[in-house]
Amino acid sequence: MFLLDRLSQKEKKILETWEEKLRHLSNSNYSISKLIKEMEEKLRSQEVIFFKDIENLFDRSKVIIPIPRMELSRININESISPCYAWMAMMKKFKPAPLTLDPSTAHPRLIVSADRTAVKLSSVQQKLPNNPERFDVCPAVLSCEAFHSGRHCWNVQVEGDRPWAVGVVRESMRRKGGNCLTQSKGCLAVWWWGLNDYLAGDSSLQLTEKLQRITMYLDYERGQLSFYNPDTVSHVYTFKHLFTEKVFPFFYTCSSDPPLQIVSSVMI
Repeated sequence: MFLLDRLSQKEKKILETWEEKLRHLSNSNYSISKLIKEMEEKLRSQEVIFFKDIENLFDRSKVIIPIPRMELSRININESISPCYAWMAMMKKFKPAPLTLDPSTAHPRLIVSADRTAVKLSSVQQKLPNNPERFDVCPAVLSCEAFHSGRHCWNVQVEGDRPWAVGVVRESMRRKGGNCLTQSKGCLAVWWWGLNDYLAGDSSLQLTEKLQRITMYLDYERGQLSFYNPDTVSHVYTFKHLFTEKVFPFFYTCSSDPPLQIVSSVMI
């Protein structure tokens, strides 16, 4: 997996650096032992010869003893290794959610894949029942699964150049009409409108890289929904909200290709 490979590469670099320094120490130890032996031999000889050579011996010891400072500037442990381990530790507390999309909630212009893990926008509006659960203005769809307790995580591929949004909505949120997908009406989501225009609710996000995948961590009891970029192991945003009813994972897309895709497991 991506994160494990990254950790392995970092650890390998650190290990190789330490091994290099240990080899240097071993060589230095051998040289110092040789120098001490030479000093002892000279000490057993005439004192005049010993004191005559003592300055030369000290100069040689200065070359042997100093150990080069360990350079780890290319391996930023605080920024690379620690967040990786911290994130992996956090992941152990969350249960991967095997989500599937609910076609009965999908806007008529949305096409849900046969395995119900992907959705895309069609140019043609389908003739579908106008049931209460279905979005009729916003191109959105919900998952079949809802959460009312526990810790859950899921991963979505959000490639493409058309607007998208992912997050959760409360069960009672109305599905009809426009402007229903707001935080005040029960929608907690990260939105992308193009270029570097990312929003979380009403908050603008300053992201340095375009998101290709996004992972969500829902802690129902603590009232937190966190978003992470799994490709850079970086935090995107966290909503803090008191959940009082079921919430459904939510997907919004204006893209016909590629589709918005639920990844079968949380890949790192």
